[in-house]
Amino acid sequence: MNILAWNVRGLGSASKRATIKDTITSLCPDIVILSETKSSSINNKFIKSLWSSISIAWASLDASGASGGIILLWDQLSTSAVEVICGHFSISVHFKLADNFTWWLTGVYSPVKQKKRKLFWQELFDLNGLCGPIWLLGEDFNIYRWSHETSSANPPQTGMNKFNHFIDFAGLIDPFMNNGQYTWSNLRPHIVLSRINRFLYSKGWSDKFSHHHIKRLPRACSDHYPILLEPPNQQWGHCPFRLENLWLQDKHFQQHIEAIWSSGSSDGYLGYALIKKLNTLAQDIKRLRKNFGPNIPREKAKIMEKILSIDKQEETGFIDKTDCHL
Repeated sequence: MNILAWNVRGLGSASKRATIKDTITSLCPDIVILSETKSSSINNKFIKSLWSSISIAWASLDASGASGGIILLWDQLSTSAVEVICGHFSISVHFKLADNFTWWLTGVYSPVKQKKRKLFWQELFDLNGLCGPIWLLGEDFNIYRWSHETSSANPPQTGMNKFNHFIDFAGLIDPFMNNGQYTWSNLRPHIVLSRINRFLYSKGWSDKFSHHHIKRLPRACSDHYPILLEPPNQQWGHCPFRLENLWLQDKHFQQHIEAIWSSGSSDGYLGYALIKKLNTLAQDIKRLRKNFGPNIPREKAKIMEKILSIDKQEETGFIDKTDCHL
């Protein structure tokens, strides 16, 4: 089970939604939790701008004014929803797998104001009673567990104690994040870093899905890092063929396509012949694509790795300026 969680700090920008969509498409997760959407009245068209697969279902919690908001999306080819419960600070979905195994997932966004945080903790304790022994929850708790999870000189001890009390009371497992220490940065000259985004799961959930770990992804369009909950030894397959729009701007590209298509022929019934011609066309385009500009996915991956490297340097307090030239 691969689950992506991300505090996106608003979804009003079309370019930001395109970046999020590109990340989701490249990862092919089973479930996505987006928090602090700052959006209301979500509809299917809006969802398609985030994840265009035809098998996607979703639930949303509207923002309160200009803050908050959660969207939880899932691929129905992986799991189906039995029940959806929206609280003030969370969305909980009761999922069922193909083998009829059921489990709960809760996506959360904790408020910053202290008065509302009391209601947030009460909501989580209530959900613990409902969701029972097979439960996964995650996203932005707006608090960390330990003082080493922030660079701040004055961590809020009371808030940390409440968070740890809830985790202990619910018997939740806090999985390891294997490629970073923090999940948020204030992006200011006097830098503050914290790990306020995380996943937690019960032993019952772990018994079914095995122990998962958290992978921190490059921070592309928010001051929060996306985090991916994935099983150990995750193996990714080959990247599928992808036609880049940039190639269509080359005046010679259409001529190449017409020549390749006209030269190909296949025996057999029409459906089989068409599939063979399409496969041949894809392979020929792969060989020719160096003539139509850069390999966009490869160059994009290099840039994202560069960003991740800079993010890791940020944690040490020193950034090599020569690495900042993308």
